[in-house]
Amino acid sequence: MSENKFLIALIDDDVDQTFLAKKALTDFMSLYEVDVFYTGKDFFDRIKGNPNIYDALVVDYMLPQLNGLEILHTLHGLQCEVPIIFLTVSDDKDTIHEALNYGAYDYLLKIEGYLSTLPVILLKSIDKYQRQKHREEVQKKVQTLKEYFENILNTIPYAVIGINQMMEISYANSECQNFFFVDPSELIGQKIMELFDPEFLSDISLIDHIKKVSENSEHISFSKISYINRKNQKKHLDIDLLKTSSDYGDHVLLLINDITRNVELEQKLIQTEKLASLGKLLTGITHELNNRLGPVLAYTQLLMTKTTDQRSLNWMKNIEDSAQSMKSIIESLLYFSPGTTRQHKESICINDLINNTLTLLNYKFQSKNIKITKKLSTAITPLFIDQKQISKVLLNILNNSYEAMELTGGELYISSKASDNMCIVSIVDTGNGIPEDIQSEIFDPFFTTKSNKDNVGLGLSIAYTLLESHNGSIKINTKANKGTEVTISIPFSDSASAAKRENNLLPASEQSASQVLIIEDDETLRDVMKDILEETYSVDIAENGLQAKTRISQKNYNAILADIRMPGMDGPSLFYWIRDNFPGLEKKMVFTTGDTYDPETNKFLDSIDNDYLAKPFNINDLRNIIKQVIA
Repeated sequence: MSENKFLIALIDDDVDQTFLAKKALTDFMSLYEVDVFYTGKDFFDRIKGNPNIYDALVVDYMLPQLNGLEILHTLHGLQCEVPIIFLTVSDDKDTIHEALNYGAYDYLLKIEGYLSTLPVILLKSIDKYQRQKHREEVQKKVQTLKEYFENILNTIPYAVIGINQMMEISYANSECQNFFFVDPSELIGQKIMELFDPEFLSDISLIDHIKKVSENSEHISFSKISYINRKNQKKHLDIDLLKTSSDYGDHVLLLINDITRNVELEQKLIQTEKLASLGKLLTGITHELNNRLGPVLAYTQLLMTKTTDQRSLNWMKNIEDSAQSMKSIIESLLYFSPGTTRQHKESICINDLINNTLTLLNYKFQSKNIKITKKLSTAITPLFIDQKQISKVLLNILNNSYEAMELTGGELYISSKASDNMCIVSIVDTGNGIPEDIQSEIFDPFFTTKSNKDNVGLGLSIAYTLLESHNGSIKINTKANKGTEVTISIPFSDSASAAKRENNLLPASEQSASQVLIIEDDETLRDVMKDILEETYSVDIAENGLQAKTRISQKNYNAILADIRMPGMDGPSLFYWIRDNFPGLEKKMVFTTGDTYDPETNKFLDSIDNDYLAKPFNINDLRNIIKQVIA
């Protein structure tokens, strides 16, 4: 189109007719600008490289060299899309039909008065062409938008299903492949009732809700719905139903969001918070329990070394056993405290740990007709772990398996392997499993399904906490009456080596001349430690760090035994004072504490190389650690 005029190509070898036709067109409302060509060759030379340069063409049938039909055929091959009016003196239907097939928009017989009709027919053809092009452009834009929105639907992490009023699936995005394990195109046309298990449909009244949304345009949501997929995997879903309208009718969109991972993380967070809350509750109790229990255990063991009467020894042994049992219970409770107890990690072969634990329980399992099958990988490298803690994890899990099979007998399968820098231990029993309605509670402290009064429900919760402190995890796969599989995972460590302390002790004569200072604010504990050590060493005592400063300034000591938490001046403050004022003497310090659960205590002990004793302690542990320091 040139200067708001339609540019027309007129191809006709009749000079008089072309003159009249050009005049008729240019005079018609000043709409046309006309180029005249007397042969097809001249016309094609003009449009070479740009077949759509003109807004419309008027082509006569009878032309030299190339006739009108041949010109139309050539233009068709050049993908010329402009409207064409075919002129002919004959009303031969075959010719006209062929012209229209080759792309002519309309035809006009060259009879009297045709020149007055030509401008009108040409204008109608141009208008028809422009409206057609506009529709094509709109359709192209619509298709582009459709593809755009389909791409969006195919990239969102939801399964999106369109449902028509016949309850048939009219659309399914690509995420449906991951959710239903079938090509989305195969879902089209299926009834929505065929897609889900009848029990699932019934549980949430899905069909009724779809009808409700379709009728009332409501938006309905479901949160944390349990669902068993086609691979028998339990999933948690958020589901939304909403109505959408278009030229294709009303549809209900079903949006399914798999939130299984989020639910698992939420459950883990809740479990962690429960354990943290329990730990805070225990914080104020355990310190005092340890201080009271320490003298009971120590004095009992001290008396046992002084007594020869067997009856008295038996009594004292019962007291010691009870005190040791109480100590074990307190240690178990400390596993829930913030920061847990301080770990003593060393390089350990997990297979050795498994075998040692099974040795302890072997008779127990055999007596109840429980067969043990092991499949332990020999390719596993040592782990850098706290042997005592991981042994407790294994013992707790194996005891649970035993109790699940003790009435009926069964089989226990235990295996180990390395996978993705993790050591994986799997323990499978053929017991009665765990009912689904209580599975979410099995890691809760004090939760138990056992009627035995000795079972207080700490086993799995302790295992959970100890593995978490090793950056590991525990997972349980169980079904009622179908057994249980417990999988524990512990990361391998490049630093899996434990230093071994050499016990090059001084001769007894030199040890007896050694000076030891005990710093303890609890009088009973202070006295019992003095009674134990003064059999071998010269012992001084101090009630707190301030008194200790005076003693240290006046006398040389070979070992200093100091409590961490004391009034006035605590153990860490005294350590730093000694390091500043008597460099080297701080290495002779041993700390005692009932606060191994406390994060600040752990932080201090981790920052130094000194040994420590956790209250309550055995008298031999106290004697040995002082020997090592003096050596």
